[in-house]
Amino acid sequence: EIDVMKKLAGLRVTAELKQKDVANIFGVTQGTVSFWENGVSKPSFDKIPLLAELYGVTEQEIVTACINSSTNMIHQEKIVKNDKLEQIIF
Repeated sequence: EIDVMKKLAGLRVTAELKQKDVANIFGVTQGTVSFWENGVSKPSFDKIPLLAELYGVTEQEIVTACINSSTNMIHQEKIVKNDKLEQIIF
């Protein structure tokens, strides 16, 4: 399974684009593009077709990566909460 979210920065660089270029294409800020590339936030559904075309991946790969990234973030938050709870108990 390809982790598209982690590949976005590499694909952008391969396409010889800067974050600012991608931001202009999508009508978002450079910070938003950075968030996409780092998995902090996800592109909205209306941006997925153009994002897939721009980076040469399928729309399904991007949607799957977004879902997997969200699931991983939820799992990591549970681990952090459990660690904090253990610290309080012990």
